[in-house]
Amino acid sequence: MAPLTTLPELLTYSLFLLLAWTAVDVYVTRYGPLAGTRSLTKVHNWFYAAVSLVMLVRILNTDDSKDSFTIRYIFHLSKFYESIDILLVCASGSQISDSLAFHHFTTPYLTYLRYVDHHGGWRPFAVLNNFHHLLVYTFFARGKGGGVLLRSVLPYTGILQLIVSVWVDVMYGLDKYYDGGLEPWWPNLGAIALVGGYFVLFFQGFGFRVGQKMVLLVGLLGLFLILRALVDGVKTAL
Repeated sequence: MAPLTTLPELLTYSLFLLLAWTAVDVYVTRYGPLAGTRSLTKVHNWFYAAVSLVMLVRILNTDDSKDSFTIRYIFHLSKFYESIDILLVCASGSQISDSLAFHHFTTPYLTYLRYVDHHGGWRPFAVLNNFHHLLVYTFFARGKGGGVLLRSVLPYTGILQLIVSVWVDVMYGLDKYYDGGLEPWWPNLGAIALVGGYFVLFFQGFGFRVGQKMVLLVGLLGLFLILRALVDGVKTAL
């Protein structure tokens, strides 16, 4: 079995990340930001932008009729590396936002649920997520010269990947449910819950209150269910 593909391993990593974050935070509180963090962060951002581009190209050229485990596993592992963001941001003396912490602590669980074993419909979100991260990490790697165009595009690529992720999991989850449980649908439900959390936190920076964000999320899920019912109706008619 490949490393970091079991729940105990994920929980162990989460504990390690929490302890490392705490240690860095204590150090920064006592002695100030770590020297060289900004340069290291820039290297990290350029590196992960390149990794995202390579994964994007590889995913687009992966034949689903053959074994896609290798690229799905690499995508899963990339989320562990991505969590280094927390340590770098903390080491620079900046505060860790709730959305950043939730995102980096939970994305390995999302890829564990949907990209290791129960991977039906894995490609759309993986493509959009890597494209979004290519833009995000390029933007931050460029620093203040990140560019107005990149900044203006990021909110749209961010919300698009979340919408597509929920849509795919609703579709696949309902298919599994209606098939009588031949395949487990709980991974899709778990993914919807996690991505729903990202969806709520995503709007935090746009001035939406929690109640408003929950209404948006529930409304979006309702729209998905209505569309799914319409699709099923069309299939039945044909």
